[in-house]
Amino acid sequence: METKDQSLPDADNQPVFSLSELSQAIKRSIESFDTIRVRAEIAECRQWSSGHIYFKLKDDNNILDAVIWKNMVPRIIMKPEDGLDVIVTGKLTTFSRQSRYQIVVQSLEMAGEGAFLKQLEDRRKRLLAEGLFDKERKQPLPKLPKVIGVVTSPKGAVIRDILHRLNDRFPVHVLVWPVLVQGNQAAAEITNAINGFTRLPHDGKIPRPDLLIVGRGGGSLEDLMPFNEEDVVRAVAASDIPIISAVGHETDHTLCDLAADLRAPTPTAAAEMATPVRNDLLRHCQELALRMDRKTDQVFQNHSDGLRGLARAMGDPDQTISFRQQRLDSADDRQMRVVTSYLSRLLGYIGSLADRLPTPAAQIADVQNRAGQIMLRLDRAHDQMISRRADWLRQAAELLPDPQAILSQKQHQMSMLDSRISQHPEQIFERVATRLDQLGRLLDASSYQKVLARGFALVSDAGDGRILKTAQETASVSDLILTFTDDNVSVQVASDFAPETPPEKSPKSASSASPTSSASSASWQNTNKQGKLL
Repeated sequence: METKDQSLPDADNQPVFSLSELSQAIKRSIESFDTIRVRAEIAECRQWSSGHIYFKLKDDNNILDAVIWKNMVPRIIMKPEDGLDVIVTGKLTTFSRQSRYQIVVQSLEMAGEGAFLKQLEDRRKRLLAEGLFDKERKQPLPKLPKVIGVVTSPKGAVIRDILHRLNDRFPVHVLVWPVLVQGNQAAAEITNAINGFTRLPHDGKIPRPDLLIVGRGGGSLEDLMPFNEEDVVRAVAASDIPIISAVGHETDHTLCDLAADLRAPTPTAAAEMATPVRNDLLRHCQELALRMDRKTDQVFQNHSDGLRGLARAMGDPDQTISFRQQRLDSADDRQMRVVTSYLSRLLGYIGSLADRLPTPAAQIADVQNRAGQIMLRLDRAHDQMISRRADWLRQAAELLPDPQAILSQKQHQMSMLDSRISQHPEQIFERVATRLDQLGRLLDASSYQKVLARGFALVSDAGDGRILKTAQETASVSDLILTFTDDNVSVQVASDFAPETPPEKSPKSASSASPTSSASSASWQNTNKQGKLL
């Protein structure tokens, strides 16, 4: 007889849970914990298209799933990244579909300043390797900017200090792009502001800034974190407008300072670097005006002295002009005498040429005489050519037969043929009919139907209609068609049928063979002849 183990609980008294009831009981038990804080390292962090952020918290021995719901993401000050040592505040819950428990994050902070600095140093090295901090990328600041853009908070003391300092030194047109300078959304707003200024057209309604100032007041390392975000640093480095970074106090340093074209220790110093002092410029302009006036007077005096010296060297202008006029009159007189002499010689030469030239009447008479001689030669040549052509035509006519004779001969032949056809038409038709009858009998004798009428049959493949001429060709065919003179018959080849090749015999053995062998040989030869005939 078996005895019951008293150490085991009685199965009949234990309650039975469904899987949903068990999951809910575990969920209530885990969620009974109050808000907890956990320190661990972030791993496998990623944000889904739904907006939720999922990651794992791990240490040397354990892993805990964590989730930041979409509505909590804007409230998280720092952005979670893989490898960060953080302190997470949240509540535990379960994910029953996968039998896991997780923490729903309510806040996220760095585990210590050392972790912050390590994160910034790693980011700085990565951006430095990409060349974002190279000096070759730095742009020079404009000497006298007409429009200055400021990216900062509109409510802080920074914008007031910048506007006040610019108004004291050199009043210019200032465009303020209001942004948050701390918090989770600050980095995105600062990035959008820088990109927005750079996208302004040069000739648009809103003037495009010649210089940008990006700044905020002092604060802790966490407060300055938006100016260390990678998106902000890349926007500063990619801007085609020169940027002055004025973040925090002189002892504060951010990655934005390294990417900017110039770093200012304070926002007030940034305003001083952006513009010169107006009074200094006015004083300098006045000094330049005085120097220009003194230099102009000196140049005028030097030129006046030079002109007076030149006037003394040139002498009396009226006397110089009279002397030049006298030389001109003398040259004109000599030129008139030379022209008159040349024209006299030219007229004498033309007169001598006129005496040697024949008169127009003599020239016309000479041309008419030569034209008459040419006409006589043409008439004689024309008569000779006509005579030669006539002789050639007479010789050709003598060689050609008489056309009338040829025509009479052909007409005679046609009349003889016509008489022959009209006298014996029956004989011609009889000969043609006899020839056609002979050809028809020859065609009928050559038809294979006549061969079938004598008792032969035509063997073909039932599959493709191919005509089989030898018994060996039936070895690969199962169905045959035998064509007789009156109809077709379908036959099947026996499965054990194997055609034999007739043995070759010498003439001597063939003469001494038995009558049966002779008959078989004759039958084989007839078959071969039938195949050749077909």
